[in-house]
Amino acid sequence: MSGEKPVQEVETENSQPEEAVAETTVADENVQSELLKKFDEVQAQVQEHRDRFLRAAAEHENFRKRMVRDKEQLRKYGAALLLEDLLPMLDSLAIGLESASKHPEAKPVTDGFAMVFNQLQSVLKEHGVSEIDPQGEVFDPNLHEGVAHHPSEEVEEGKIIAVTRKGYKLHDRLLRAAAVVVSCGASAPGESSS
Repeated sequence: MSGEKPVQEVETENSQPEEAVAETTVADENVQSELLKKFDEVQAQVQEHRDRFLRAAAEHENFRKRMVRDKEQLRKYGAALLLEDLLPMLDSLAIGLESASKHPEAKPVTDGFAMVFNQLQSVLKEHGVSEIDPQGEVFDPNLHEGVAHHPSEEVEEGKIIAVTRKGYKLHDRLLRAAAVVVSCGASAPGESSS
């Protein structure tokens, strides 16, 4: 009997390490599972931060391009309001020169003002201002302001008979439409051309 006891003890000693190994394996699997879960969470956070960084970088690049474009637009068209205010003065100067040219006694003064007028037009052209003088062209509502319709035997319908006020563009942008009289074609028989 004494020989059976040690066998039991050996079996008991052998069964305890198996349970410990099973518990250790389960614990290792739990740790591994949690580590994989944490790894997936960290990987998701890394992807999220990467996406945020790429979006921020793209927004920054778009902002930079927009600022360059806005700066160019400001440089190109910044003087538009000033030029719009100067146009009536330019018109008045042209009308005054036309009127003064009918008086030969004022020729020296008229010549002086004509030089100033030409200098002003030259400076405006250097800065991208161009004149719209559409005499004889087809009416374009994007560039012309129709102030009247008149019948005309010489000018076909839809074309401009007279320009009452010149228009101006700054580069490709309209500053002021040209005020024009448009032909409505030949008058019908029996209509008076009054």
